[in-house]
Amino acid sequence: GMFGTDGYGMNMEDVSAAAGGSGQMNDESQSSVSHQVMEGTIVNLDVTSPGATLALGLMFLKTNDKAVAARLSLPDTQFSLDYVRPDFVQLRLIARSLILWDSIEPTKEWVEAQLPPLLQGALDRQRATEVALVGARGRREDDLASVDLEALAQAHVNAIAGACTAIGL
Repeated sequence: GMFGTDGYGMNMEDVSAAAGGSGQMNDESQSSVSHQVMEGTIVNLDVTSPGATLALGLMFLKTNDKAVAARLSLPDTQFSLDYVRPDFVQLRLIARSLILWDSIEPTKEWVEAQLPPLLQGALDRQRATEVALVGARGRREDDLASVDLEALAQAHVNAIAGACTAIGL
């Protein structure tokens, strides 16, 4: 290809195609790639956060260090939920469980205990709101709920998946 290699012997057009691109690279596509660690002078947390979260969990594997595990807490307010992607909720719970290894129990109660109050019953609240929306024709969705029920439901499902993954490990 016209761009040669990346310094590691990898053809950059092949790398682009493997990352989901067309394989056709130009100056514009190279500068707007969203899977780069650095975007200008800013670190792309969507790229670095998953690896860092799991690395922290593995660094403190089975240490039962509650102080480190507390740093991996799940969002407990609507405001904090707005700043954490739902899939990162799953990774946080897995990493926290790796640290607090001895506390894992293969029970429904343990899984539910991993959810902060904000996420407990999130799916039930979403279903209730959807039923209310069907009955309230003509009213806008944000008139009925000031919270993002979709984000709550996604975080809830990802937290359950993380707890189940921890049990499986």
